[in-house]
Amino acid sequence: MFTPEILMLLIGAAMAGGFVVGLAGFGGGPVVLGIWLLFLEPTVAAPALMLAGVFFLLPAIWPIRAGIRFKRILPFAIGAAVGLPIGTQLLITLTSEQIKLGAGMFLIVFAALRLFWFKEYILPLVGYRARIADSGIGALAGVICGTTALPGPVFSMWCGMRGWTKDEQRGVYQPLNYVVVVMSVASFASVGLITEKVITVSAWAVPGVVVGILLGTPLYKRMSDDIFRTVILVLLAAMGCFLIVTN
Repeated sequence: MFTPEILMLLIGAAMAGGFVVGLAGFGGGPVVLGIWLLFLEPTVAAPALMLAGVFFLLPAIWPIRAGIRFKRILPFAIGAAVGLPIGTQLLITLTSEQIKLGAGMFLIVFAALRLFWFKEYILPLVGYRARIADSGIGALAGVICGTTALPGPVFSMWCGMRGWTKDEQRGVYQPLNYVVVVMSVASFASVGLITEKVITVSAWAVPGVVVGILLGTPLYKRMSDDIFRTVILVLLAAMGCFLIVTN
């Protein structure tokens, strides 16, 4: 089905994406898709990435288990369940160029605002207002995930503005990413997008991603909260540039 050169690109992209996940807890998707979309159609690349995520994201959650708060996760998950079907329909409609350009510009603008103008800004949200806002962000992430297979950037952006420590942030958005990945696979399957080709691509990707995660996780453990925050923003900007350059 694939030439040796394509297989090298497929597995290499998966390994690079896994390294980013091990380092930051998210962000592997843009790295992988930026390369996969060079030789795969969006309706194969996005479902394949989500299907692979069902298997490789669980080990990445273990190192940050102490920061997991299920009450924080629930509003996001409810919102994501609403947004995912909308995003899935958009995936069928939009081209890969439109998807990559839109996602790339969004990431660059947000990262620049946080790095240079609103770096210390913390959202003053408590109680039911926080839960409503979290649900809205979950819905937005669901739409974006259904379209691009990238729930992590939205969740990480939002968690970074809540004043949580690095473990608390990852304790929210990493389990959320996994929940959304599972829901995405179900949504893709419901419209017939989990094909034999998608399963094959996922099978080739999983080992590379696992190796990448094992290489990236030790670096995460050495970072302070401030360094982690800066790394996340730089990573978001880099992902945005990568998506646009490879468009």
